[in-house]
Amino acid sequence: MNEIVLVADDVLDTRELYAMHFTSHGFRALTSIDGQSTIETALAHRPDVIILDRAMPKLDGISVTRLLKSDPRTQGTPIIILTAYPHESIESGALEAGADIVLTKPCLPEYLEARVRELLARTRDS
Repeated sequence: MNEIVLVADDVLDTRELYAMHFTSHGFRALTSIDGQSTIETALAHRPDVIILDRAMPKLDGISVTRLLKSDPRTQGTPIIILTAYPHESIESGALEAGADIVLTKPCLPEYLEARVRELLARTRDS
């Protein structure tokens, strides 16, 4: 397997929790701490799935999604946005920007992994 998952979150504990979970379940995990470094990491390493916190420094997750989905190098990469603010307008804004899935924090690593595997299967089937 060894698909690459990029976990972007400005909270260290969240980044480490998800990265350790994915690593222990056969993925390669990369991390970034803000929107700008997420774009740089995505372009440099071409992850198979990107998990973005909605609220991050420099560029928020929705802006990062919009930029990555408009770049031919990353437009096909599935993106999951995590938000601590379960509001319909945030979800619709994230989906309009190009996110594939929007999940509410707290989000169990096992549940997040299941969504990642669904996106990977969908990508392989298309």
